[in-house]
Amino acid sequence: MKILSVTSQLPWPLNSGGNIRTFYIQKALSKDFDLKLLAPKRPDQQDAVSELRSQGIHVESVAIGERTKLGEMQKIARSLWHFEPYAMYGRHWYREVSQSLDRILAEFRPDLVWLDHLDSWLYADKARSHGVKVVIDLHNIYSVILSRTADEKNNLALQSFLRREAKLLSLRERNAVQEADAILAVSEQDRQHFIELGAKRAELVPNGVDCPKLAHLPIGRMNQRNSILFVGAMNWEPNQSAAILLAKNIFPKVKSVIPEAQLVIVGKSPPPKIQQLETIDGVIVAGQVPEIQPYLERASLLAVPLVTGGGTRLKILEAFAAGLPVVSTPVGAEGIDARDGESLLISEVETMSEPIIQLLASPELGQQIATKARTIANELYDWRVLGEKCVSIANQVIG
Repeated sequence: MKILSVTSQLPWPLNSGGNIRTFYIQKALSKDFDLKLLAPKRPDQQDAVSELRSQGIHVESVAIGERTKLGEMQKIARSLWHFEPYAMYGRHWYREVSQSLDRILAEFRPDLVWLDHLDSWLYADKARSHGVKVVIDLHNIYSVILSRTADEKNNLALQSFLRREAKLLSLRERNAVQEADAILAVSEQDRQHFIELGAKRAELVPNGVDCPKLAHLPIGRMNQRNSILFVGAMNWEPNQSAAILLAKNIFPKVKSVIPEAQLVIVGKSPPPKIQQLETIDGVIVAGQVPEIQPYLERASLLAVPLVTGGGTRLKILEAFAAGLPVVSTPVGAEGIDARDGESLLISEVETMSEPIIQLLASPELGQQIATKARTIANELYDWRVLGEKCVSIANQVIG
C-alpha cells in the first residue's frame, strides 16, 4: 500500500516537538508502507534530506527559497483572498509544493494521503480531487493557542488581529475534522474537542518519546540538587514567554532560598530577549545544543511554566523517560496521563517556586516521582507503541 505524506517542513533535526512527532510517525509508517514524504527544502537543508533518507524515510523534497518580505506579503494577500488565516496556516503554503503534489498524486497514485499539521490541509482539495482518502495529524488546536496568546497581549491592535486569526483557524479546524477520513489528536481533551466539531473519526495518538535511548540515565538525580532545566524551541512564542517567566519571576524566589541554584535554558533560535536573561545571576542560556541528553543527565528537575500552548509536551515525556523529576503548570501538563504529586508536581506560575524548592531540597521525593513517571513513559508513550497504532489506523482507513 502507498502513502503520500505532506508536511510544511522537513522533520530534521529533532530539535522541536513538531519535528520529533513527525519524524517518528513517518519512520513507523515507512516500515509498513511504500511512503513518500513531500516537504519543502530550504537551501541549507540538504543534510536534513540525507539524514531522513538514511533513517528509511523516502523524502520528496521541493526546493524553495528563503522567506522574503515580498513573498510573505503575497501569502498574506492570498490568505485574505481565500478568507484563510495567515498565522500558523497560510504562511506555510508554497506554490512549488502545490505543483509537485499534483505531479506525485498522478504518478505515485497513493492509497492514502497523510497530512501533517493543520497547515497541510491547504493541500487537501488536491488529494480529494484524486479520490484519495485523507488522514490529518493535528499536533495542536491552533485556534486555542492563538486565543490564549491574544489574551496575553497589551496591544489592542495586535489583540484584535490575533483574535481574528484565531476565529479563522477555528473555521479551518472545523472544516478539516469534518472532511478528513480520520484525524489524530495528541490528547484526550483535543480528541473530544474535535469530536464536538463533527469529526468522522478521531483517534488519540499522543506525543511520545524514545524510551530505550534514555533508559540508562539514573532515576531522580540524587546527586544533582541545584540545577533547574528549561527546554523549548525559542522560535515558538509560548516557550519564550515561559522562559522569561521562569527566569524573571520564579527563579529569583528559588535562589533566595537556595543561593547556589542554577537555571539552564535550552532551545534553538533564542532571540535577544532570551539571550539577555543571562544577565540574571545563575541563569545560563545554552541555546541550541547538539544533544539534549547531557542536559537531562546533569539537571535536578525540569520546569515547565507554560501558560499558553496546546498538545502534549514532548519535553515532559522526555524528562519522564530520562528519570528526571518535573514541575509543570496545568497548561504545560495538559494531555499527559500523570497525576499531581505522584509522577510530577503541578503548580500555577505564581507559586511554582515552592515545588521547585521542595524538589531541590528533597532528592528522595524527586526519585519517588521520577520512578513512577518513567513507568508511565514506557507503558504509554514509547514511540514504538505509538507507531504501531498509526500503522493500524492507516490500514483501517485504507480498508
